[in-house]
Amino acid sequence: MQTWPDQHPKWRYLVWGNDDLRKRDWVTHDQINWFWARGMWAGVADCMRYELLHEYGGFMPGADCICERPVDELLNDQPDTIDCWAVYESEKAKPGWITPPYAARRGSRFLATVIEAVRSLTERDMGPPWVCVGNKLIGDLAASSGASEAIHVWPDHYFNPRHHTGIEYDGPDKPYGRQMWGSTAGSGGYPT
Repeated sequence: MQTWPDQHPKWRYLVWGNDDLRKRDWVTHDQINWFWARGMWAGVADCMRYELLHEYGGFMPGADCICERPVDELLNDQPDTIDCWAVYESEKAKPGWITPPYAARRGSRFLATVIEAVRSLTERDMGPPWVCVGNKLIGDLAASSGASEAIHVWPDHYFNPRHHTGIEYDGPDKPYGRQMWGSTAGSGGYPT
């Protein structure tokens, strides 16, 4: 986690954790509680990410993403219509799947759509986080929602140069970050 403030010394750096989870009311509290009760921490983190980015804006990489170089240029000179930024999980291994957003403007229209989609999930709809609140959901909403023009999706190799399936980027671009697939590798629960 220290790689992010090291590469962005002028940024204000905050860590959101379990204490923050208990200190506020969440729009997606039912879904957070469902994931918490089952030890599905990626689902809890995704729900928190959406609401925190929507409320505060900013850049929020996962704790398991190593910063390789500053990302400022990715966010500069963006059209006002874009209010959310994410990255493809893997254009080869998981076409159409998009990571939970890395960045957003405060009040993001796309994140408002995501939060409403997550909030409306019933217990019957719940399941693996990467499907019901994570990468598949974000990909589906980016492809179909009325707010889809508000999200910009970076190529997978910007932050996922090596996918957990072993597919590795071998092109000329230098990645901005390197996803370590912590919840995937650590929990043993991500199908390939």
